[in-house]
Amino acid sequence: MSRVISYKPEIDALRALAVTLVIFDHLKIGFFSGGYVGVDVFFVISGYLITSIVRKEILNQDFSFALFYKKRILRLAPALYFMLFVVLICSLMLLLPHELERVSLSSIYSNFFMANFYMWKEVGGYFGSNEGVPLLHLWSLSVEEQFYIFWPIILITSISIFNERKIIGFVAFLLLISLVLSEIATNKFFVASYYLMPSRAYELILGAFIVFIPKFNFNLGITRFFQILGLTIILYSGITFTPDTLFPGINALYPCLGASLFVYFSQFNNEDVSESLQAKLIIYIGKISYPLYLWHWPVICFLLTLGMELSTLNRVLVILITLVLSCITYEYVEKPAKKLNKLNFNKVAFLLFIIPSSLIFIFSIYTLENNGLPWRFEKNILLQSEAIHSFPDKERTGCHNSGANTINLTEYCKLGSTEKEGIDFLLIGDSHANHFSGFVDELARDADLVGIDVTQSSTVYLPNVKMFGEHGYLSSFKERNDRITELLRQDKFTKVILAGFYSSTMRDLDIRLGTYQSRLDIFKRSFEDALDIASHGNRKIYIIEEIPTHKKGIERCQIQNMMYQRNKECFTYFDDYINQVKDWNEIKESLALKYENLTFITPSNLLCDEQYCKSEFDGITVYRDWNHLNSIGARTMAKHLINSDQNPLK
Repeated sequence: MSRVISYKPEIDALRALAVTLVIFDHLKIGFFSGGYVGVDVFFVISGYLITSIVRKEILNQDFSFALFYKKRILRLAPALYFMLFVVLICSLMLLLPHELERVSLSSIYSNFFMANFYMWKEVGGYFGSNEGVPLLHLWSLSVEEQFYIFWPIILITSISIFNERKIIGFVAFLLLISLVLSEIATNKFFVASYYLMPSRAYELILGAFIVFIPKFNFNLGITRFFQILGLTIILYSGITFTPDTLFPGINALYPCLGASLFVYFSQFNNEDVSESLQAKLIIYIGKISYPLYLWHWPVICFLLTLGMELSTLNRVLVILITLVLSCITYEYVEKPAKKLNKLNFNKVAFLLFIIPSSLIFIFSIYTLENNGLPWRFEKNILLQSEAIHSFPDKERTGCHNSGANTINLTEYCKLGSTEKEGIDFLLIGDSHANHFSGFVDELARDADLVGIDVTQSSTVYLPNVKMFGEHGYLSSFKERNDRITELLRQDKFTKVILAGFYSSTMRDLDIRLGTYQSRLDIFKRSFEDALDIASHGNRKIYIIEEIPTHKKGIERCQIQNMMYQRNKECFTYFDDYINQVKDWNEIKESLALKYENLTFITPSNLLCDEQYCKSEFDGITVYRDWNHLNSIGARTMAKHLINSDQNPLK
C-alpha cells in the first residue's frame, strides 16, 4: 500500500553535502558563498521523510499524534539539549554580561522552538555580523517544528477527503500558494521572510510532494542522470549565490528542486548508483549531519570570541573540533537515547524535554535577572563591555530607520536641550550619522541647541540619486531622500548636520544620476545639490566626517587584551585611513571653497596621530563593530571637545 522507501544511503550522502555546504559557508570559504542553501536541502529531505512516515501510518490507520511527537522528541531533543548545556557553560566562562544575557534569552526561545522569532526581532539580517550569536543556527530547527504542528493535521484531512490523484493536486496547490507567498514576503519583508516558517513552508512541502508522485520503472542511465543533475543544481546554487542574493523566495527553489530530483530518483533500487555513493565516510557524515549542524556554529562563535581569526589553520581546527563533538554526540547521546523508544510519550517528553528545558529555562532566567552575572569580571572589563554593547541604533529605535516615508519629529527623537521649544537642527544621513547621535546630543546640549535625529541605514542624503542593488532599483533610497528634501525646504530650523559613510557610498554602491557615469561625479554633483537644499534660508551646515575603519572584531580587541593578557594591535594605520577617504578629501576641498556657511567636524582628529588610528579614546573602546561607533564612545569623544572648549556647535 505504501510507497515509503526503506533506508537509502543516498539520503545520508545528500545530508553530508548539505551540512558541508553550510559549514563551508559559515567558515567563509569564498568558493561556497551560497552554502547556506544546505539548510534548504535539509528542509526538502525532512519534508520527504516525515511525510513518508506519517502517510504510511495514516493509511495503515495506526497514526497517533503522541507517537509522532514522541519520535520528534527522540530525534531532536537529546543532541539539542546536550549542545545547549555545553553552550551555556562555555558562555558562562567566556561571554561578557550583555552577551550572556543575549545567549540566555535566545536559549529560552530555542527551548520552545521559537528561535527564528528571536533571531528575526533581536538579531536581524542573517548575513550581518552575527558571530556573537552562538544559537543563531537554531532558527531552522524552529521552522521545521512549527511546520510539523500543522502538517500532520493537513495530511490526515486531505487523505480522508481526497483520492490519490486529487491529493497530488492538493499538495501541488499548497506548494504553489506557499511559493508565491514566499516570493512576495521575500521582496517586501526580507529579514522576516528569511527566518519565518510561512515563507519557508514550500521547501518542506516540496519534499512532501515527492512522496505522492507515482514511481516509474526508470533505467539506470536516467536515474543516474537526474541524480547528478540534482547534485549539480545544488552545488551551482551553493557556489554562485551570495549573501546579496534575494532569498528565500523563488531563488530557494533552485537548490530545493535539485534536492527533490536527487531524492525522487534515489527511491529506485539501482544498486550500481547506490554503491557509488556508499563511501563509508560520506555516509557517516550524513548520519552525524544533525550534530554537525548543531555544533559547528557555536564552535566558530567561541573561537572568534577568543580573538582567533578564521585563518586556514583555524578553519581546520573548527572542523576537527566539530567532528569530535559530533561523533561524541552521535555515539554517546543520540544512539543511547533511541533505547527510550520503548517508553510512552509522557515518559519520553518528561525525560527528554521537560527536565532539560526546565533546567535551561531556570538558568537563563537567573542570568537575565542578575544582568548577565557581572561579578565574573573585573570593573575595567565591565566598563569596556558596557561601551561596546551600547548600540546607537537600538537607543534611537523609532527615529533611526523609521521608514522610507516616515520622519518622527516628536519629543522622542530630540537631541540636545530637549526641554527647549522648537527645533534648531536636523541630523541627517545613514547609520554613520546615527552612530554620531550621542556625539551630537552632547555637543548640542552644551550649546543649548535642540535637534531631531532623522537618520536611515544605507541612506546617505543624495537628492535625486537612484540606488540599485543586485535585484534592481531600491526605491526606498530615493523615497526617503525626497522626504528629507521636503523637510529641508521648510523654515523650522537654522542648522543642518550631515554625516554618512561617504567613502563607501562612492566606492561600493550602485548610485545613478542622469547621464553621469563615474560614481565620484555622481556623488559630488548630488552632494552639492544636498548642500544647496540644506542651505535654504542661509542655514549653517555642518558635515561630520567619517571615522577610520578597522578589521572586523576590532570592538573586542581591547577587552580581549585585558581578559587574556594579550598585546594585540588595536589600531589601523593612518595611511590606510587616508587612502579610505582619499576621494572624499578631494571633494571636501572644493566644497570648502564653494560654501561659506559650511563647517567640517573631524572626529578622526581625536583618534589618529601621524602613524596610527586607534579604536579607543580615553581608555574606552569607541567602536561597536569595524566601522561604527558605540554610543558611550561617541559621547566620550564629544565630552572631551566640550571640556577642552572645542565644541564646534557653539
